[in-house]
This record gives sequence, structure tokens and C-alpha cells, in this order.
Amino acid sequence: MSDANITPFEASSSPDFGGPFRTVCLHFSEAMDSVDIDWKKKMLNFQVQSEHVDLDAKVRVSEDDETLQFSITLPLRISNEKMRPLAAEYLCRAQWGLVVGNFEFDFRDGQVDFHIAHVMENQTVADDTIFRLFSTGLRMFDRYLPGLMQVVFGGNTPSDAIYLAELDMHDDDVTDEPVSMVTPKKRKPITRRKKKAPNGSASDGSQSGKPEEAHSNTETSAMHGIPRLQDQFRSNLSEGSSMSISPTEEEEF
Repeated sequence: MSDANITPFEASSSPDFGGPFRTVCLHFSEAMDSVDIDWKKKMLNFQVQSEHVDLDAKVRVSEDDETLQFSITLPLRISNEKMRPLAAEYLCRAQWGLVVGNFEFDFRDGQVDFHIAHVMENQTVADDTIFRLFSTGLRMFDRYLPGLMQVVFGGNTPSDAIYLAELDMHDDDVTDEPVSMVTPKKRKPITRRKKKAPNGSASDGSQSGKPEEAHSNTETSAMHGIPRLQDQFRSNLSEGSSMSISPTEEEEF
């Protein structure tokens, strides 16, 4: 029986089929319809369907059975060399703050990968660990692949595309009312020149002369519209009244 026809279940008794690689083969053989197994390199190759596109996946166990690696590859390559710097910037922004895994970009041919490495303890790995690590890679492509396409084909800038890809992460920062980030400039107080009236007083009612003169003008403005008593006496006198006003009494009024 050739190695190409061996399934993980038939090779369970083989000395080469054991440890973490056996666990990996059993996990993906049950989950995927078709799995290509390379026994010498301890590596699996298969296709997996994500939310947006079918991805090429590769799972490999190191020769010493201490490291487990997941590599998920986008089948579409960035063939336009002028767009590769923008794609690289977008992926660099995307992987900022990631706890598990990282995006990889090959400037030579425009290949995009998401890579996860896991150090196995005692050369063993749990089935649940395999599922969680591999699912993390799929979720990263589900989130960031549309933004990458917007940068390469839609003309969006990497910063704008990342903002849209992570829009749900900004929900806590968005308020009902828009907050202006521009601080309004303070306006200088307007200074107006005071016009002087013919008698020397300012146009706004203030007096530019001495305090005594200001007090006198205040009293004059307060008496404005009230007929003076001495004018009344003069009117009576002109009509033939017997009342006479001496100069001294006139000065008192």
C-alpha cells in the first residue's frame, strides 16, 4: 500500500504516525472533505471555505514534535506591483494589536498569508486547541479581506479601509452627538473708539472731563425735560404779573 493511499485511520499503527501529528490528522480528516497528507514533512494541505472566499490551508508539525504551525493563504495574489505597498500597509495596520497570529505579505509575488505558531507542551496538543487556533485564522480573513480588496481594487486608503473593517470595535467610542475635535479660537474683544460730544463728554454718556464736571452733567441730564422755575417767573412777569424778581432771588433759582 503506497503512502498516497493511506488514510489517517489506516496508518494508526504505523511508527511514523503518532504523537501530535496523529491528533492533527484525525481532527482535519473528520472536519474536511479532502485532505492531502505529506507523511515525510508531517504536513496537511486542504481547502477551507471562509465567509468570502475559499482559502488554502496548511498545517505542519515540526520534526521534533514541539511546534505546530497553521498557514492560511489567500488564493488571490496582488499582481500589480504598484498596489503592493498599499496592501502591505493595510495588512500592517490590520495586525496591530493582534494577540494570536500575524499577517504575512510576500513582496515578490504578492502572496498574503495568516500564520499561527503554537509551542506544544510534552509534544502533545489538544483537539480543542487545534480548533481554536485554526478558527482564529479564518476569522482574521473574514474581517480584513473585504478591506484589502477595497484598497487594491476600490481605491480606498489603507487607513480608511481599516477603520471600516474595525467599525464594530469603535462602537463604544461613538456618541449620539458628534463631538468636534477642533478647539474654537478665542475672539479678541472689540475695542471701539469713543466719540466726544461737542461739550467734551463721550458719546456713550461718560464724561471725559473732571469728576466735578461729570457730576454736574449728570444732574443736568436728570433735570432734562423739567421746566425751570425761573423761566416760569419770567413768563408771568411778561404777562403783567405784579411779582418781581430781584437779581439776588434769580441767582438762587
